[in-house]
Amino acid sequence: TLAAKEEDLAAQDKLLADQKALLDNQKNQLDDQKSQLESQRSVLSDQERKLAEQQALIGEQEEYLSAATEEILELRGQMETIVGGRKSVLEQIRDSVVQVMGDSSKVKIDNGNIVFNEGVFFDVGSYAIKPGAGEMLGQLSRVFERFLADENNLQYVDSIVISGHADSTGNAQDNRTLSSNRANAVLGYLLESGGYGLQRYSSCFCAAGSGDTRPVASNDTEEGRAQNRRIEIPIVLKDDSIMDIVNNYLELDLPAAA
Repeated sequence: TLAAKEEDLAAQDKLLADQKALLDNQKNQLDDQKSQLESQRSVLSDQERKLAEQQALIGEQEEYLSAATEEILELRGQMETIVGGRKSVLEQIRDSVVQVMGDSSKVKIDNGNIVFNEGVFFDVGSYAIKPGAGEMLGQLSRVFERFLADENNLQYVDSIVISGHADSTGNAQDNRTLSSNRANAVLGYLLESGGYGLQRYSSCFCAAGSGDTRPVASNDTEEGRAQNRRIEIPIVLKDDSIMDIVNNYLELDLPAAA
């Protein structure tokens, strides 16, 4: 009948509308998936670009680090030359004293200084060089001359200090005077015994007396006072020379972080 046909046509129209809605929904889903895929492609492309940039930066850093390592090793070598040169001459001085005296208890290396017992050069209360100390001072003069004749050493030396020290026994002013006289006596003998060889480096040397102001042991015991009566020889390095090396290191242009 007509009514039945109209009802069937309406049902077909509804089915067609449902199928169209389903297709539209599927199309929308495909469009969304396509949009997501394009977004992912864009992210992937951006990641690939960043990865390429990082790889290029790593390559630059590797080249820089290779060059910087060479510079650092060179600077380290300069520092080792300075420290090693000073240590070497101190050891030569100590060995020279031991060779002449046959007694290693009279001289030692302490905190980068060569330290002589008072009795090596002087009688108690005197600043006259003992006759038996002349050979030793002559050897010391030659050791210093060899050290300073090397330009690699000389360029870093500010001064070689002959420093006299006393214990606290007696008058403080007398102790300062005695320690100063002893330091000057040792320095004078070194320069004279070395002849022109060491005298040409006389500007590198100085003498100083500290009296009893810089004890290394207690003055309450005889053993401690004996340690405080001493001649020390520190080799003072030029601040500018050391700072130049340090500044060269600090001025290295470090690569930017990846």
